[in-house]
Amino acid sequence: MRGDVLTPKQLRFSPDGTQLAGILGWQLIIIDVATGAIQYPVSSTYGYESVDWSPEGDRLIYVQFNWETWQYDPDSVGVRVLDLRTGVVSPPHLYRGNSLFGTFVRWSPDGERFALDEVGVRGERIVVYGLGDSTRLPLTQEEPLAVFDILQWLSRTAKDPECLVVQQIGGPGGGPFFIYLDGHRERLERPIGPYDVFSRDGSYVVTCGFDPVDSAEVLYVRATPRASRPNDAPRQLTSWEGPVRR
Repeated sequence: MRGDVLTPKQLRFSPDGTQLAGILGWQLIIIDVATGAIQYPVSSTYGYESVDWSPEGDRLIYVQFNWETWQYDPDSVGVRVLDLRTGVVSPPHLYRGNSLFGTFVRWSPDGERFALDEVGVRGERIVVYGLGDSTRLPLTQEEPLAVFDILQWLSRTAKDPECLVVQQIGGPGGGPFFIYLDGHRERLERPIGPYDVFSRDGSYVVTCGFDPVDSAEVLYVRATPRASRPNDAPRQLTSWEGPVRR
């Protein structure tokens, strides 16, 4: 499919791997992986910032906004859920009567909660909300200039509970972390790249690197502290053959 310098972005595979949801030109799209066909499942009246699949693959959660009308149109901004079976869109998720806004939204593995990289007056913070209720669990503080560029919800492993993986690129105390739901942080040894993707339980991460150093980037799989063998050497997935000489 075609794209531009900024989009498509935030592409997310459906649980069965047959579709991708993402943002193209600020519009929410669903792409058929086999054919490349694109659907626009919601109105183009608003812009969209982030999207994620429910664990069952039958719903999408997304962030909707319109900078020109948000002050007087409550439908302009908020976290919404689209039921793909019926086409029904939920009312905006509210906390104390206010709509939510953030740059990343991620559904929990149990389907009962969502994590939001919430944009506040002073900065961003990671908050977990109950789906359909008023439960709210802040995991980070709204620090001045705090900015996050990755958010992924990880399921539990045999030795570790579920957690969120985040990369804080602005504000005090920044860096890559596993953040557990009790607020405990585990700092990772290496930064998380903007295109890194973690396995569902966070035991492994697919990342980019150079080999040799003057090559184009290639893909690696690296073990994380959540892996059963965290000290395993990185495994290279692709190779760089260099320019073709004639």
